[in-house]
Amino acid sequence: TSIESVILQSTDFQALDDVVVNYSDKSILNIQVKHTDEDANFTYSFLASGKKPLLNALALEWKNNKDNYNFKGIQIVTNKKWGPQETDGKCSMDDFISKVFPCLQDNYNYTSAKPNEQKAIEWYRENLEINLDYNEAACFTKIFSFRKESCLADVEEKIRVKIGEILGTDNSDAIDFCLNSLLSKLNIWKREAGNNKRKCIWSIMLYRAGCSFI
Repeated sequence: TSIESVILQSTDFQALDDVVVNYSDKSILNIQVKHTDEDANFTYSFLASGKKPLLNALALEWKNNKDNYNFKGIQIVTNKKWGPQETDGKCSMDDFISKVFPCLQDNYNYTSAKPNEQKAIEWYRENLEINLDYNEAACFTKIFSFRKESCLADVEEKIRVKIGEILGTDNSDAIDFCLNSLLSKLNIWKREAGNNKRKCIWSIMLYRAGCSFI
């Protein structure tokens, strides 16, 4: 009930544009969706490599807009698996996200007694502080998060369940018809300019159903 609207591909942002959730207290949640149809891992290099490293892009855009928006959170949503292997002396991405990063959110000065975890911490700070100063990096880390989503087939099933609840039926033909109609309309809808009431209603429904892949 605290959500006022949800915008996909917001024109107000570039790196933080995939999903923008607007709340009644005027705060916003920015979600970047990094899904894949392949069996791939979410790795350190995926987060901070290339011409426009993802972590740096998110942090820089937050920095440039933090005085104009009340950022409730910045979240990466992906169906990729957290990388299970140690990399260049750093603990696995799985361990970093599940064990180490929550400690950094609570205390940006956190240090680990485990060398591989400490190496990952230093890697994170080094990359984040390319564009942010110490205090900015600490503030960004508090609102930054990772969320692993189901595979696309599982997410589609969530939509099917939600459609069935809305229609009050478990008839598969009726649900299939509505699902196909919804997806075809969204292909047009996501390209339309502006933000109307119909757009907000569908967005809220999809967001609450956990359908962040669109």
